[in-house]
Amino acid sequence: MTELEKKLLLTEDEYDYLMEHLGYESPLIQKSISTQINYYFDTDDFSMNRQNTTCRIRLKNGKYQATMKKRSPGDDQSTETEMEIYSGLESNAFTDMGLKLQGELITKRCVVFKDANYEAVLDKNEYLDQTDYELEIEYTPDHEKDAQAILKIFRDMLTRRKCFLAYKESIGDLPNVASKSSRFFERMSSTKAIPQTPTFDPSRNYNTKLDYSDPDDYMRNYFDSVTPAESVCLSCGHFGGSSCHSPSGFCNYEHY
Repeated sequence: MTELEKKLLLTEDEYDYLMEHLGYESPLIQKSISTQINYYFDTDDFSMNRQNTTCRIRLKNGKYQATMKKRSPGDDQSTETEMEIYSGLESNAFTDMGLKLQGELITKRCVVFKDANYEAVLDKNEYLDQTDYELEIEYTPDHEKDAQAILKIFRDMLTRRKCFLAYKESIGDLPNVASKSSRFFERMSSTKAIPQTPTFDPSRNYNTKLDYSDPDDYMRNYFDSVTPAESVCLSCGHFGGSSCHSPSGFCNYEHY
């Protein structure tokens, strides 16, 4: 018999997530978990395994089944041949070949999807003080692309969740943001020791209209603002408060 299957190894967290959403814990898909035990036979130097051949006796539903499984390196295909069992693990086709029982692997399996062409299962495997998890999809010939698409759906689910968890972990708990007024008064408190120069001077008359009948009036206003403590003659540009003379006499705009 030819077996075609695709596998995806899972972390415990990923396994729990898929079981919660697709397995027996899901309120939409009520499934039960079945248990099977694989007993592996090989030589002491594991020569069968090195040849990509698994000699296995499986105990499931109280019955033993012996299978020699030859895997094709690099693809999903394997060939299974049913072997004889005389007396369980003690006497069978494998012991006739000189192979020894090397250990056991216990699988707790949950079928999450099944139709005429596919079967998707979640497996929890316990062996040699080790536990691992996998998603396995068995499919019939001519449906490899469809099986690959189903596997990709599961992988994308896990990828999106991993990205979300990484993002959630990176941002942590969002901090509380103070209101505008709180931020304003906090800033005020931190700068209150620094003398503040108000932009608006209430003592000034901002509505005063200057007389610009003489074209030099605007210049006098300008120089008064930049050098208020100095005397300037706008006719000759002399600073220092001393008198100067224009052709017509004293400068009209000398001031102190």
